[in-house]
Amino acid sequence: MVNCAAFGCNNKAGKGSGLSFFHFPKDSNLRKQWIYYCRRKDFTPGDGHRLCSVHFSNKCYDQDPEMLSTLGLEYSFRKRLKPDAVPDIPLLFEEEQGNSEKPSKVRGAYAKRQRAEVLNEALNESLSLPFDDSLENISIPENLSTEPSKETRNKKVQVDLHPPQRTRSNQTDERIVSLKVKQRSFGTQTDESITQVQSISSLSHQVMEDIPSDELEDNDEDSTEEEEEDSDELYLPDDSDLEVDDDEDGEGEVQTATYKLRQDTAPMDEKQFLVSETALAELLSVCRYCSAECTPVIKFFRGTFIYTSSKCLNGHEFTWSSQPCHNTLPWSNLFTATAILTSGCNATKVLQVFKNMNLQMFTARTYNRLQAYYVVPSATKTWDFEQSQLLTEIKDGASQDVVVGGDARCDSPGYSAKYGTYTIMDLERNKILDFQLVQSNEVKGSSHMELAGLKRAMGFLKDHVNIKTLVTDRHSMVKKYMKDCHAEKNHYFDVWHIAKGVSKKLETASKKVSGEQIRPWIKSIANHCHWTASSSEDDGELKQAKWASVVNHIANKHENHSRKYPRCSVPYKLMKEIILSPFLVKDIAKLSPAHQTYSLEVFHSVVNHYAPKSTHFYYPAMYARLSVAALHFNENSGRQQATSKSGELQYGISYPKAKKGLEAVVKPKKTPPTFNYVTIIKQAVHERRSSECPSYRSAALDISVLNEDVPVPLTQKFEHFEKAALILRHSSRYARR
Repeated sequence: MVNCAAFGCNNKAGKGSGLSFFHFPKDSNLRKQWIYYCRRKDFTPGDGHRLCSVHFSNKCYDQDPEMLSTLGLEYSFRKRLKPDAVPDIPLLFEEEQGNSEKPSKVRGAYAKRQRAEVLNEALNESLSLPFDDSLENISIPENLSTEPSKETRNKKVQVDLHPPQRTRSNQTDERIVSLKVKQRSFGTQTDESITQVQSISSLSHQVMEDIPSDELEDNDEDSTEEEEEDSDELYLPDDSDLEVDDDEDGEGEVQTATYKLRQDTAPMDEKQFLVSETALAELLSVCRYCSAECTPVIKFFRGTFIYTSSKCLNGHEFTWSSQPCHNTLPWSNLFTATAILTSGCNATKVLQVFKNMNLQMFTARTYNRLQAYYVVPSATKTWDFEQSQLLTEIKDGASQDVVVGGDARCDSPGYSAKYGTYTIMDLERNKILDFQLVQSNEVKGSSHMELAGLKRAMGFLKDHVNIKTLVTDRHSMVKKYMKDCHAEKNHYFDVWHIAKGVSKKLETASKKVSGEQIRPWIKSIANHCHWTASSSEDDGELKQAKWASVVNHIANKHENHSRKYPRCSVPYKLMKEIILSPFLVKDIAKLSPAHQTYSLEVFHSVVNHYAPKSTHFYYPAMYARLSVAALHFNENSGRQQATSKSGELQYGISYPKAKKGLEAVVKPKKTPPTFNYVTIIKQAVHERRSSECPSYRSAALDISVLNEDVPVPLTQKFEHFEKAALILRHSSRYARR
């Protein structure tokens, strides 16, 4: 018997059940989303696990059953999921299942809507005739309601009214939530005078008088903040862009496929559209009951959410809200804040973009609250889930021995860094295993953050994997720590770091007097360092001998040294002092023969995107952005090289900055990155708001527990000054006495 693997689902495969059961996908990223959806602790699906069709909406299938039935076609063949289908029907837990099993009460309004639909069909049939007084001659059955406040239509607006039920998440008049246009007539829907409505901008300061006090729990007192802006690259149009006609604006961006609007879409899957003020006024300026002129007024707005009221000349009044809410928090506010963090953007600059667009949006204070209460915990939770899956995969594998690389990244150069991030990467799988965020006041100083991060990472990973080999740079504290505390592990140095250090020293020596002849040798010496590591395997003495031989090569000596060469030239002495430095020769013996930390440098560039060094983040936000960077890197670390339509491998030309345009290289182009992890984070945000922390108060209590291990701010131990005293003491150097 096949059972559904989703938590709380008791569906079983059987004849006549009408259900389909689907295997878990083989794609690792898609498989993680299915596992996360099941909500089962430490769950690893096997060949016998399935998910039933109850958890997939119609958009997940190759053929939409509702669309086929609308076209009069029968859906009798087997359901097949799309290749990228993800279960999107929210799971019902015990409390919700108990409520859903209660028999629904038959409402008297249902019969009225049925009678109104008969009238609508009669009106639609009359539209095929030339417009005259024929509409007035239609006989209306006596048993149908003809009250104008219900559902009557005239020649101005031909619409169907299907009033849904009012819910807690949508606090609006139940009659006007959905307007579905069915048929247009006579080329226009409204009179010109109807579209002349009260200006929305004049109502921006109107007080929320109609909101009950209990609905203001999640309301924010917003304030604006300013930050320094970055500069973007200048776009220079080419000739093809300048030749586009005015009639072709937007060509290639218009989507012609028909998209059916639905009312059962989950908040994190809803599409968002920009609607202008005039278009919204046109939509709401016609009475939904008698088609008379209305004056729409925005009662209040909260970030991206607006609540309007329209009243016609006949006294009919209806309200409309722009989006669903959870309690009083609009879902779009929450997911906009999620999008800002998961895209690595600066919130202040993004909000300034919205402000420049004149787009209604929440302020920086609201973003900071949404980020702290919901987005940051959800991003951290998603990384913990991804990390546990990866470590479990390694632990259950054939061998727990791993070869890892470690490197630190500071949020600012020099000794003024506040944060230090130490990352451990599996060099064979090219995956991030763990990262540790260290604040400078947790250790003696900024220079000690790298060692502290390594200790924390090694302590965390010892219970999950066996680190056989560690590849790092030549950090002196790390060398001593590995020698004293982990002598049983192989500790190697990354060749690129050593070659880079030697090249810098040679570049400095070439600028001295009589050192010009060193410059042509720099590249060859760096290549010699790589050859020494790759050709000597694990023989330290052989590495040292091969490295020292470069001195003889420079002097054109390859064997049989003699005394006939009485003295060396000045450039030769300068190079010899650098190449045969005792500290360097000692570290040459520990060059990594096979594995290097180049991928760690790539990960650091990803971190720079999500947590740029020019922007300060508080500790929880910094940790969350590091989590998103690790999720992005792990998901896209195995991207293949892109190919053209003919199957040829694609390359791009790159001009190294150090070469100053004198040389160029080609780099393989990769396939576009994927962002499936964002879907998982959005699911976590939705779950946290809808079930775990349904209010700001509960979220604040929860993060107070989650942030117990967060280090105290750097300024907490500083002496505190009174602002009033500082203002009195303040003076300008250029003030006139």
